[in-house]
Amino acid sequence: MIEVVNYTTRFRYLIQNSGSLLIGYLTAGFLAFIVSEAQPGVALIVVFGVVLGGAAYIGGTVTHRLTGDLPVFGVASVGGIVLVGLTIIVGGFTVLRAIGPLVAVSVVGVCFGSVMAWIARNVPT
Repeated sequence: MIEVVNYTTRFRYLIQNSGSLLIGYLTAGFLAFIVSEAQPGVALIVVFGVVLGGAAYIGGTVTHRLTGDLPVFGVASVGGIVLVGLTIIVGGFTVLRAIGPLVAVSVVGVCFGSVMAWIARNVPT
């Protein structure tokens, strides 16, 4: 951790530099959460979201290339759009509720480490 937060004595920079630690902790924790299948429903929602996002990206890219930058109007049913939207909203809340403790522990750990590094660098012994 000390290498990541660099050797600054300003608390603001310690917190900013600790952001990369927080992102790393959250990414590793989230991947472990999905792989361990602690809550299979959450893993299914994440897989569905990744597949849906990938399909939208690929479909948009293919359409863009095939039309030569011409605007394209897609046709979809209102029911399908509402279903996808509700799935994303409810799935997002479910994922956030499931990983809430992970986020809290990561944020508290990084802040505590930053405070301890600041104390070690600024308080005379």
